[in-house]
Amino acid sequence: ATCTVTVTAATVSVTGVSLNKTSISMTAGDTQTLTATITPSNATDKSVTWSSSNTAIATVSSTGVVTANNVGSAVITVATNDGNLTASCSVSVGYAIPGIVDLGIGVKWGSFNLGAVKPEDSGYYYPWGYTEPEAFSHNDFIWFSLDSYKWYYSPDRTLTKYCSNASYGRNGYTDNKNVLDKEDDAAYVNLGSQWRLPTAGDYSLLQEKCSWEWKSVNGVSGYEVTGPNGNSIFLPAAGYGYSTEFRDFGELGHY
Repeated sequence: ATCTVTVTAATVSVTGVSLNKTSISMTAGDTQTLTATITPSNATDKSVTWSSSNTAIATVSSTGVVTANNVGSAVITVATNDGNLTASCSVSVGYAIPGIVDLGIGVKWGSFNLGAVKPEDSGYYYPWGYTEPEAFSHNDFIWFSLDSYKWYYSPDRTLTKYCSNASYGRNGYTDNKNVLDKEDDAAYVNLGSQWRLPTAGDYSLLQEKCSWEWKSVNGVSGYEVTGPNGNSIFLPAAGYGYSTEFRDFGELGHY
C-alpha cells in the first residue's frame, strides 16, 4: 500500500506593519512615495491596502505614491490584508509658490493663480477678504450666501468692514477700504510677505500697458497678457460663483 503525503509551508502570521515616514509636508501637485514594512520578513501574506482620509487633499496609489491635490491635511493609512494591523502618516499640503514674472510695468506678477500649480489652472475661489478658499475648483462650488459673508451683519443687512457707503454700513459705519488689509489678503497669508493680491490699480496697469490675446493653453481658454518687455502671464477664464450657481467657466474670469 502507498500513502501520499503533501507537505505545505507553515503559515507565518503578520505581527506588525510600519511606514518609513509618520508625517510629510508637501505642496499641491507634488508626489511622494511611502514604503510599508511588514514584520516578520517571512510573513506568508505581506500584501497591504492603502487609503486616504481626505482624497480632496491627498490620494494614494496601490504602491504608496501620495499625490497632493489641494491645500489641507489628510491621513494616509496602510493596512495588512486581514485589516487587523495598520500604520498611518499625516500629510500636510501647502500652496505651490508661483514664479515671479516681470512684465516691465512696475508691478511683478505670479506665474499662476493662488491655489494653482500651473498657469492654465484656475486656482482656488475666494470671497473678498477671505484667506481660505470657498472652493478648490469650479466643480467643488456648492453655494455662497451673503448671510454667511464674513463682514455681513445679517440681522440688519449691513456691512462691518470694507464699506464705503454709510447706507450699507452697520450703524452708518464706513472705512472706505478697497485694498485688503494684510490679515485679509489670501496671497499674503498663504504665500508669505513677498506676495499680495492685485489691486484695482494693478489691473489698470495690465489693461493700459500690456497687450491681450485670447487663446487656449492646454485646452484652457483665457487671456495671455504680454508686457512691453515681451514677458507674459496667462489669466484662465475661471468663471465665478454666484449664490448657488457657478457661471461662465471657460468663457470669462472674475479677478
